[in-house]
Amino acid sequence: MVKKGQTSMILIVLMIVIFMAIGIFIVISSLKTEYEDYNNLYAHNILLSTLRRTTGHGGYCDTISSTISCAYMTSYRNCGGVTCRNLSMEIVPKLIDTIIKEDFEYCMIIEPDNWTVMGGDRIVFGPRCDTVLRKSQRWTANERILQEGANLNIQMIITKD
Repeated sequence: MVKKGQTSMILIVLMIVIFMAIGIFIVISSLKTEYEDYNNLYAHNILLSTLRRTTGHGGYCDTISSTISCAYMTSYRNCGGVTCRNLSMEIVPKLIDTIIKEDFEYCMIIEPDNWTVMGGDRIVFGPRCDTVLRKSQRWTANERILQEGANLNIQMIITKD
């Protein structure tokens, strides 16, 4: 027969093991979440910093977001003697390369909200977008530029090298 003291001791040890397992689970899950949340926040900050930056040109190309909008909606317009599309292709990659950490790669995709109205044109920035899109561990930020005629969806995808 098991004595009352032995049963109590077994229950106490069992409770300690259960609490330790719960504690270890919470610590491990919180470490992974912080890392994931940090990289998601980093992707959003890169995207917002890029879109809000001024270009030094006025009018249709005052900010990066207005330049991207002009490049998509009216690519024939000029900003400082260069078309909107060429200006965006020149400025955006240089800016992102100065902002992003060295051990990250990026891909920025701009496409219309309504493909049937605007067609299937897509603007892509990033030196190795194909590699970034193939990686399984990646972080994505989404923004929208509200424009008259068509809204543009912007997606910034980052991965670690």
